[in-house]
Amino acid sequence: MSDIEDYQEEFDVFYESIQTGITKVENRKVDSDETGYEISDQLKRAKEFLRSYKTELYEFSGSMRGEYELISYKQTMTTYSDQFIWNILRNQSSFKVQKKQYKFSNHPCSFNQKYNFTNSGIAAQKSVGLKKGHKGKGVILSFKKKENFNKPNKFVSQKGFETRNKESKKKVFEILKENNVCPCYEKKITRKYKKLGYETKKKETEEKKN
Repeated sequence: MSDIEDYQEEFDVFYESIQTGITKVENRKVDSDETGYEISDQLKRAKEFLRSYKTELYEFSGSMRGEYELISYKQTMTTYSDQFIWNILRNQSSFKVQKKQYKFSNHPCSFNQKYNFTNSGIAAQKSVGLKKGHKGKGVILSFKKKENFNKPNKFVSQKGFETRNKESKKKVFEILKENNVCPCYEKKITRKYKKLGYETKKKETEEKKN
């Protein structure tokens, strides 16, 4: 059995979910999104994309986590606005975690795990994530690379750093600049980097005492 046949059922589910998202956007009857892009033009491109969708085989991770994110990683990444992609994926994403009335994001590029357009890490191309490293030591930086936007399992890159190394912070910002990450994250990253560095130092001190 071919790969296409293996994944046909999953593809059909994805196809229908995106079509539902497009219908919801159409029903809102708005002319443009927050960035000023014409919604009608983007809807037209989205429909053309879906028409040719079933004839192609996509590569994504074994966990199928990229299933609902495919529309944001194909050629559409350069033709659709981030806001438009968010309008379609916001209710379909496999990265959404619902806890009672609150919604969180477990996407690696979610800076504060909040599930909204700016912080979810799903649609915004220039998003970035920063979290504790292995066993609570150091930090792990997650960012979207300029290349491989059509390969979900390779698009997000992660690098680990030791917070006690003074050159690490400088290297973090060099990487973000190389990959065109939004400058608006600079102050947020600085604050979180210091906080995680303090927690790492505190943990190491406690381990020495024990």
